[in-house]
Amino acid sequence: MPDERWSSRRSHRELHEALEHQHEMLHQIKEGILIMTAALDRITQEVSETKTAVASVLTLVAGLAQQIRDNVEDPVALNALADDLETAQNDIAAAITANTPAEPPVEEPPVEETPA
Repeated sequence: MPDERWSSRRSHRELHEALEHQHEMLHQIKEGILIMTAALDRITQEVSETKTAVASVLTLVAGLAQQIRDNVEDPVALNALADDLETAQNDIAAAITANTPAEPPVEEPPVEETPA
């Protein structure tokens, strides 16, 4: 018959190891949640900034359309509006380019040399 104290100590050690493992797993989960929360906060901020920029673009376009209607008889004013529109278009294109991630380079597999 085995010694019960030995068995009890072994069970206690196994339980302690299992609890340490669970504690480590909970710690890793907590770290993952913190990372995900930071990422979500960043994405939320980016979406908010994008919505603001889109609203500004829509306001600009609507405003320019009305200004064109208001100045249909004034070629100098229409040219100035066209210049403003061109500047805005260039700014938008630059912002899109600056905020579009570059495609990652495609890695070619190494070429294996065949013996001659």
